[in-house]
Amino acid sequence: MVHHLLETQKKKRRYNGTKLYFKGARIFESTLKVMLKKGMKPAKNALLVGESAGGVAAMLQCDRFRQKFSNSTYVKCLSDGGYFLAAKKHNFGSRSFLLSIFEGVVNLHRPTKMLPKSCTSKFTPQMCFFAQNVQDIQTPIFFHHVEI
Repeated sequence: MVHHLLETQKKKRRYNGTKLYFKGARIFESTLKVMLKKGMKPAKNALLVGESAGGVAAMLQCDRFRQKFSNSTYVKCLSDGGYFLAAKKHNFGSRSFLLSIFEGVVNLHRPTKMLPKSCTSKFTPQMCFFAQNVQDIQTPIFFHHVEI
């Protein structure tokens, strides 16, 4: 899920009496480090892909992924099904369904420091999971989304 790739805290957190450990960002960084050491570093092309909530994470991690490669590497990102809209047709009553999900992510995981500052300076953190509010991604990114 998107929130795991944004989690940076090393300590456990209690939620409803349960111990939770969130290490997604650390796992992502460690995996990428190993892949770079095993031969990915001199790649001519690199593509970061995520689907659904992973597509949101790909969007939010895209520029960080780009920084791992030399300027001669063509780096792109693909968000497949991760372009969510806070559209009225997805509301339950007057409440946005997706916004309430992202509010829960923010409340549980507190990923604010991993969100783009250009977005959090204008919007609440949960609004930064909506691609239309993240305007400053420098790495080419493609969004693919099919309405069901």
